[in-house]
Amino acid sequence: MLPKPIFSCQQLAQLIAHTRTHGLFTIYSARITLHQAHLSHALTRTERALKCYEVAAYLSRRRTLKEQNQENDDGCEDRWVNVSARAGELWLRVGLANELADESAREREMEVLRKGGMEVVNECEGLGGTLQAVGAVLGACLSKEFLVAKFVSFTFLFFCLRLLIYIITPSLGPVFVPLSTSPLQHWTTTFARLSSRS
Repeated sequence: MLPKPIFSCQQLAQLIAHTRTHGLFTIYSARITLHQAHLSHALTRTERALKCYEVAAYLSRRRTLKEQNQENDDGCEDRWVNVSARAGELWLRVGLANELADESAREREMEVLRKGGMEVVNECEGLGGTLQAVGAVLGACLSKEFLVAKFVSFTFLFFCLRLLIYIITPSLGPVFVPLSTSPLQHWTTTFARLSSRS
């Protein structure tokens, strides 16, 4: 049996070959590039992951009227893939910024990311589902206020857990929801009390 990274690379290569053979590559190029970015990100190939995220975002970008009328061979518009690729790139850049040893350099990099990142966070939250949770966690990572970051992370942790339980076994959903509500309600009350003091 092959190791998972090699198996994943082979699967992507087969997918690319299949879509090219059947003339579907232009339609799926942005999604395939996003998968390549996720795989590179997981394998800590940061330069390749950044490049793949950028390419996936470009291929799935919103087209102008002029671009729509032209016959081109560079992907097709897909808002979900575009936002997902931009969120992945932001996520990777936040991680790279946090690895900087110099505190002032890290804060300068995070300030740059905060300026452009909030647009991505808002778009993620507007798409709902998985990207809504990703947007909330990214927003917490970009936040300067620790309490806000902790509250958002805690709230969306339970949101993600509920979503996961309902997806895996719908019958366990009603069991999990009451168990998760009590701690969440306690944290919400604590957050409100602390916020009113400042």
